[in-house]
Amino acid sequence: MKYRKKPVVVEAFQMTDAHRKSEEEWPQWLIDAWHIPMEQPGAFYFVANACCLSTLEGQMVVSVDDWIIRGVKGELYPCKPDIFEATYELEEAEMVAEERRKFYEEETTLLYAELARVREALEKYSQHDSSCKVARTCTGPCDCGLKAALSPAAPQEKTK
Repeated sequence: MKYRKKPVVVEAFQMTDAHRKSEEEWPQWLIDAWHIPMEQPGAFYFVANACCLSTLEGQMVVSVDDWIIRGVKGELYPCKPDIFEATYELEEAEMVAEERRKFYEEETTLLYAELARVREALEKYSQHDSSCKVARTCTGPCDCGLKAALSPAAPQEKTK
């Protein structure tokens, strides 16, 4: 007989080399596991510079780039990156959140660029030649270029 694995949602965290050196981005459940005594199942700890998990099956080593999975009953176990990629996919809500984060990151970059352009125009305006009587609509016998600097920037195309 053949069986299909039930679709369940699990939490997972990839233990990269950077994550081994700093727990700054660790999820709360991994921080909690760090505080469990190493003899108890569910504990996460280091032994001789190796990351380890204490499970019902015994001690398991978590290699660099392995995923630590928190199962449906809160149990922790390691998973190799290739197995993880073949078995799991980002939950839809997480995908939407990631797309939203990328969108806001791009928008923020564009806004900062526009802010820099406006600051530059304001700086130019503050240094504008006082002999120019039409500073806001300057077309330039004074050749100050203020009108171009104060006009809205052309919209930039977004790349995907």
